[in-house]
Amino acid sequence: MLEAFITAVIFAPFIEEILFRMPLKYENNYLFIFFQGFTEKSVEKFWIKHFKIFFYTLCLAFGFMHLSNYKNQETIFYLLSPIIIMAQNFAGFIMGYIRMHLGLLWSILLHGLHNFTVVIVLGLMFD
Repeated sequence: MLEAFITAVIFAPFIEEILFRMPLKYENNYLFIFFQGFTEKSVEKFWIKHFKIFFYTLCLAFGFMHLSNYKNQETIFYLLSPIIIMAQNFAGFIMGYIRMHLGLLWSILLHGLHNFTVVIVLGLMFD
């Protein structure tokens, strides 16, 4: 139980926020900064113009990444996957908003708090 707690409340939020929320600020998006060195045009202008697409894509990727939490491999599972991960997508939108307005540390803390409540509830249910 302690391993699951540490993984879900500390390790996973830190890694997932680094992967899915840190790149939401252009100055922290090292992939776009890398491409900036190969072009004469401003990649930052492209980033700003298409920010909504990047934001929603990262939020959806965050949700779909959580399909790995489930063991089911049947076709109906994948057909219903948008419904199954709706809560993770919603959490991804909220944490993305928090990241943009309050900073990365706050999104990590919110993510950890969210996972803490889930681990505690599941621990009480199945312990």
